[in-house]
Amino acid sequence: MDRDNFYILLELSIDPPENNPTVIVTAIKKKQSEWSRFRNHPTKALQAKQYIGLLPEIKKVMSDAELRAKEARDAKKILAEKEKGKVIELDKHLKITLSKGFITNEEIAQLAKIHSLPENDIRDRIEQKKQEKLLEMDKQLALKMSKGYITEDEIVRLAKLHIISEEEVRSRVTCPIEKTAKGISSKVKPLDKALEKGISENLRIIGKASLYDFLDMSPSSSIEILQRASKERESEILKVRSKDANITASGILAGHCIAIFKSEETKASYDITIASYHYTELNTVIDVAGMDGKIRSEYLSELIKTGLELGMDEEEAKDYIIDYAKQKGWEIISDIQDTKIGVNIQKILKIFFYIAFLLSFVGGLAYVGVSYYLNKKQMDAEYKNLILTVDKKPDLEVKQKLLQDYINSHEQSDYTINAKEKINQITKNIEDRDFKEYFEKAENDIKNNQYETAYKPLHEFSNKYPNSPYIAKIKTKIDEVAVLIDKRDFTIAKELTTIEPDIKIKSYFDYLTKHPNGKYKNEINQLIYNMNEEYYIFVKNKIEEYGKTEEWEKCIEISQNYIDIYVNNKRCIELFESQNIYYERLKYRKIFEGLVEKAEGFGTDYKSAKQVFTDYLQAYSKSPITEKINKHLEIIAANEELKRREQAKEKVRAAIKKSFENRFIENNDSILTDKKTGLMWYILDSSLELGKCINYKDAQAYIKSLNIGGYTDWRIPNINELKGVLNNNLELPVRNEKWYWTSNNFMRFADGWKYEVVDVLKKVENNWVREQFNSSECGAVQAVRP
Repeated sequence: MDRDNFYILLELSIDPPENNPTVIVTAIKKKQSEWSRFRNHPTKALQAKQYIGLLPEIKKVMSDAELRAKEARDAKKILAEKEKGKVIELDKHLKITLSKGFITNEEIAQLAKIHSLPENDIRDRIEQKKQEKLLEMDKQLALKMSKGYITEDEIVRLAKLHIISEEEVRSRVTCPIEKTAKGISSKVKPLDKALEKGISENLRIIGKASLYDFLDMSPSSSIEILQRASKERESEILKVRSKDANITASGILAGHCIAIFKSEETKASYDITIASYHYTELNTVIDVAGMDGKIRSEYLSELIKTGLELGMDEEEAKDYIIDYAKQKGWEIISDIQDTKIGVNIQKILKIFFYIAFLLSFVGGLAYVGVSYYLNKKQMDAEYKNLILTVDKKPDLEVKQKLLQDYINSHEQSDYTINAKEKINQITKNIEDRDFKEYFEKAENDIKNNQYETAYKPLHEFSNKYPNSPYIAKIKTKIDEVAVLIDKRDFTIAKELTTIEPDIKIKSYFDYLTKHPNGKYKNEINQLIYNMNEEYYIFVKNKIEEYGKTEEWEKCIEISQNYIDIYVNNKRCIELFESQNIYYERLKYRKIFEGLVEKAEGFGTDYKSAKQVFTDYLQAYSKSPITEKINKHLEIIAANEELKRREQAKEKVRAAIKKSFENRFIENNDSILTDKKTGLMWYILDSSLELGKCINYKDAQAYIKSLNIGGYTDWRIPNINELKGVLNNNLELPVRNEKWYWTSNNFMRFADGWKYEVVDVLKKVENNWVREQFNSSECGAVQAVRP
């Protein structure tokens, strides 16, 4: 691809690929703005113009799903190649820095700077290379162990070959280590041919090289680890429901792993089988190379490479190939052995080098001697300077670090051995110092009765120096602190002066919880026993208190506390029976709460809300919560009535706005002030307020009872006041009744003087007219005040 990748250029997400059109368009606009700013830049202008020229293609590709998907795939490949290149370059540098067997923090920091990577990424790669090296070493180690043992010489050669310590090699050896070779152990035999064939066929099906490869384990892993991995693998396979060739083969191999890795002997048999297979594979290749009875030099180098791939080292592979060729009677031909002249040249060269060696022997010895003397003198001076520096440092940890850094950066010698001895002595001095410091701190805390604080330095020392000779003394002091805490807590509990039974009981049980095997356990139990009647009275009083507020859970809890403490006491039966009542009340309370929650779910649909409770009462007419339900129904009815009034007020407001425009001003509490007359009217008439009609006597009582907006001087309007707001098609109030009472009334005699006739305004077609009604009739009234 000649151009930049658009995903990378726009800095969009690649894994997963960004496909949101809005995000893509925003990214294009952002880049377009950025490139436009650089059009006249002295160094960035050319590239910015090129990118601006790409904009039509960018928009085309990124708006097409198929082209965009290909662009994302290409971006992944490009980034992968970049990462691969970075890793290859880093590996080259690591190969150099690790060739001495270790790498310093300073070198890691330099590599991080060179490759623009975090130091942790460098460390991760070092660890990865180390694991790769160990895997390669394990492969060769397995071959060498396959004969039933490994020699000291082989361990040394492996350590040098892979630039790791001999101790690391030894730690991965799982067979006996012998000083010299003694042939393959007669006790260890390869696997049965049929078994070997079955394992090979199943490994071929799943594409694995060996049972170790199948388990993802190293050949140097211990028997215990291999056995555990085998069982875990079998368990995983058994969980798979669908069975195909791979799963079937894997199940068989898991069974083989469990059987083969059950002991060192069976594992060794498998290792010998693998080694034999590798040797057989190499033999086949050698046979092809020696078909004409000769192993040519160019063949020999290739055969050695094959041996390396099978897990041998170079020297071992070369020796094996030569021995194999000798057994076959084949000739090994090197570059200078192809002709008779070549043989003579070889002899002449041997003589020449022999003479040169003799002539230079004395001079060589002298050179080596002088070189050794100068090197030793330099090392001696370096070590003396180190010791002078160490002696000047007052801090023991600093001394220790200086010596350890020297050991880490130098090969083993008398100097490093001496440095280790000094480190051991410093370590002992640090331990002595810490013991004195921690022990004295604990002693001071004990002296100040801070027993829990005293534990901390004692435990810190134990964790830091688990094998210290001071551990016995530390443990004795810990036990001493425990005894002091036990006595203190008992004294606090026993001498508690409070008269509150629950506090005393809690104090006693706090002691038993903290000291389950405490010295004063029996005395505390006796104190608890002596309190049983006092605590019972306390419990009964609390139950009565909780009952008033219907806190039945607390009634159950506190009675259960008594039952748990005084299991066989006669009071327990009484409290247990009471608990049944509390559980019953708790049950009905929860039922009531459930009904309330369900009713509240209907919001202002009060009809449906009431239906929830009436349905329950119909089903359970004698329920203990009937009274509570009736009270709640009253609350719902009140809310329903309030809603009705508010809806009526909204209806009146709409009518006023339609008929009077700006004549009326609404004040607080729904009071309408007539700007024309100055009169104040209550927004609702009695019919809308009460939801029913009323006679004249009730109308007077209703008006007298009103307290709206802080006013109590409301009255019944006269006929002219009513006409002013009802005639001429005006819409105050919204009329539900056929007439409205006025303050005009007449007395007549009928078995005594009574208010029997009252002037009203009655609706006649589209107008309101004055008429007289008997005061016992049912009408409405509109409240007004001056």
